[in-house]
Amino acid sequence: MVLDESPDPDWSRGRFRMAAEPDAQFIDNCRRADADRYHLSGRDAYHLHRRGTVGRSAVSTTATASQGGMSTRIAAAVGIFSTLVTIGLTVWNARTANQLRAIELQHQTQQLALEEARDRIARYQFVNSLSSGIFTEDENQRLLAINLVQLTLTPVEAKVFFNGFRSSNDPEVQEFGRIGIASVELQALASRVQLIDAPSSGTRRATMATLVRESSNDPVTIGLVLDLLEEERIDRLSESGRINALYFLNATALASWTPELRARAATAVARIEARHERGVGNVGPQTRGELDKLKARLSQND
Repeated sequence: MVLDESPDPDWSRGRFRMAAEPDAQFIDNCRRADADRYHLSGRDAYHLHRRGTVGRSAVSTTATASQGGMSTRIAAAVGIFSTLVTIGLTVWNARTANQLRAIELQHQTQQLALEEARDRIARYQFVNSLSSGIFTEDENQRLLAINLVQLTLTPVEAKVFFNGFRSSNDPEVQEFGRIGIASVELQALASRVQLIDAPSSGTRRATMATLVRESSNDPVTIGLVLDLLEEERIDRLSESGRINALYFLNATALASWTPELRARAATAVARIEARHERGVGNVGPQTRGELDKLKARLSQND
């Protein structure tokens, strides 16, 4: 231990430098200096010196702990803030994505409406070009015009179109409208009849109930059902469709059957039985019952 004391007799303002670790002599000198300054005994100066050293150590420890707690609180606050920012950005991104999807859907809807409008205008222009066939005395040209109108317009549009001609003062134009309306209604009825062979059993039952209730006395409907049993169409009928066709024919009034319809029905019965004998179409008990019933009805008089 090397001391470089100041010439100042006051120990409290003495300057020294430590050239090595403190030793017992240094500690004893410090104790005597405290005793001289505060007029204390050697033991009291020792305890005062120890309290100062421990106090400075406690203050240092407390400051360090305080700094550590402050760092922990700052880190926690930063973590909470980062979490809130992440949640906010997630919500904002989701909301923005929903808005973009809504805008895209609206754009697609507008595009679809525009395409439909363009298609409708094109169809109306084509129908307008058929006016030469409408106002002609050639029956074949008029029938061709009616068929083209039905192929071009929807059933609702076609019905409105032909109804407009029926209100004309010209008898020929009225007749064109009447034929057109009849053609539209026939097409709608044919579409309904085809539903007796629909994939859904619920649709088949509902269609059968409607036909029996509303069209059992209609020769046109009877003819459309017989169309399903023709040679070129019977292969496309399912077993349920074939049974439904036979059931409807048996539910109709005999007074509605014309000789032509009777002949067609008899031919249909013979066709179904011949196919069964060839192993082409199976005739189960239910189908056999409807066939026998129809043959018995056809043999009756009006």
